[in-house]
Amino acid sequence: MVRVGDLVFISGASGGSHSADPEQEFTAAFQDIADTLAAAGVGWDAVVKMTTYHQGGLRQHLDLLLQVKDRFVGPPYPAWTAVGVTELANPDALIEIDVIAVVTV
Repeated sequence: MVRVGDLVFISGASGGSHSADPEQEFTAAFQDIADTLAAAGVGWDAVVKMTTYHQGGLRQHLDLLLQVKDRFVGPPYPAWTAVGVTELANPDALIEIDVIAVVTV
């Protein structure tokens, strides 16, 4: 996590390597972001931008990802870009997430 003024940047949440159980991996990644946001004093409602990077096919697990995302992210929804990639830093991970949040006092 990096904080610059009222902005919090969180990157690299992958949820580990649970390729045999994508739901567990996606849930762990979103929970990791939630925990880091909490350390900054905010929650998912403060997120204004989210990017998800998907290894092994963006559409393969998209429906499942949407279900998991909806457990964490609600209105007002952040801007979201989903990108299919050939590799992630953790070669066994299916997803990596980064977010930008605004901390208001």
